[in-house]
Amino acid sequence: MKKLLGIIVLGLFLSTTAISEEILIKCSYDDGNINYIVDTKKKTWMTTSQTKPRKAYIDDKIFLKTWAYSSKKKEMHTDCIGGECTIGYEQLDRTTGKYSKLIIETTKAKVKEFNDNNSFKNIDELRLAMKEYIRRNAYGKYILTFYTAECEKTKKAF
Repeated sequence: MKKLLGIIVLGLFLSTTAISEEILIKCSYDDGNINYIVDTKKKTWMTTSQTKPRKAYIDDKIFLKTWAYSSKKKEMHTDCIGGECTIGYEQLDRTTGKYSKLIIETTKAKVKEFNDNNSFKNIDELRLAMKEYIRRNAYGKYILTFYTAECEKTKKAF
């Protein structure tokens, strides 16, 4: 009986490990390198220096991480300092290895307008719409951060 229980526990442990696929990604940009761990099954993304992964949108073409959103309400946050809000995204194109990060400053009124004019069935729809909104509204003084990098999949543990 103990052997059977041991086999079941070991089988569950191994199958849980096999279900999750972690991809190690090394990105090079002007100021140095940054390394990411993307888990395609759990749909999470984090840098190797972070201890807690963040949820991400993952499909056959991109890894996309957005911030300043509520997964429960399926909307952008309106918790802003004063009237100014900071929203952004990071994206990795899985076919070309191009990484881009864009953070913009917008107003609380524009975030409210975005939320009022959109309704989303799920969090993935929200993430994709936020990315397009940020990309379309990124101009002039509103861009806080923008950079790109070249990335590659690696087998090396960081």
